[in-house]
Amino acid sequence: MKQIGEDSEKVASDLSKWALVNNNLVYLTNDDMLFIKGKDKEKDKIADDVAAFGESEYGHSIAYYTNLGELFIKADDEEPVRYLEDINKYSEIFFSNKLLYNRPLRYTDIEGIWMYGNTEDGIASFVEFNNKGEMIFYSVASYDYGGDKYNPEFTDESSYAGQINEEEMFSYEVTLENKDEITLDDYISSPLRLIRVSQEEMERRLQEDRKKLEIMRLGEGLVGQDLTLLKEALFKAEPKITGYDLGTLPQGEDLEIVAYEVDEFGQLWLDTYYSWAAPSPMWTEASNFGY
Repeated sequence: MKQIGEDSEKVASDLSKWALVNNNLVYLTNDDMLFIKGKDKEKDKIADDVAAFGESEYGHSIAYYTNLGELFIKADDEEPVRYLEDINKYSEIFFSNKLLYNRPLRYTDIEGIWMYGNTEDGIASFVEFNNKGEMIFYSVASYDYGGDKYNPEFTDESSYAGQINEEEMFSYEVTLENKDEITLDDYISSPLRLIRVSQEEMERRLQEDRKKLEIMRLGEGLVGQDLTLLKEALFKAEPKITGYDLGTLPQGEDLEIVAYEVDEFGQLWLDTYYSWAAPSPMWTEASNFGY
């Protein structure tokens, strides 16, 4: 410590952090001891086994937590007061509007079932972190045979890495946004945002998506066909059509199906136009599967 016009004074070495608090020097050594040193005073040890500390905005107090997880606050010349016995119960702790503690992600934070965010075709996928430490990906195609299982290693650095086969590896950085939302990032493709769901919610969504995929396959098969043959095509279709409405389309005209769309109610809509002219497309309800 040194003031203008005075000789410098060596206070300590091997410091991990220091701060000026109420004109006193507070510092943490590399061997986890927290000290306070005032001008023309001997240093005074505040505590042992300290993991980190932070100072208040106006420099009148400090907060620190120990390697055992206890949180203390010390104001000016008063003795430290223990405020928390176990900071690991909290994901974050702020002191004087500054982040003091950020708990490392634990496997129990992400254990459960998570659903991918909105996909381009509206079909959901899922990932489960189960109580055996397995990472299981579910889709409409894989759910019936138990999903695609991996046995990765989860580390304190919030990463999840494992081996798919002898040649292919994978690694995800897991970020807990809140208790019901996480992000998986493999630093290759765009990060995946997932929301927490129950087993029942996953099974219900997979059943709905299975129906939707069947309708989408039906739509793909109808594109390019003549609408005059639609009745016969729908009659032979799988899954069976429960009903259709061709509206007030002209009868006997040469209409071609050029596109399809499945709406949120499970209805298949067909985009048609006259082959001998170019009027605006007409979206026609072809079927209703009743989600």
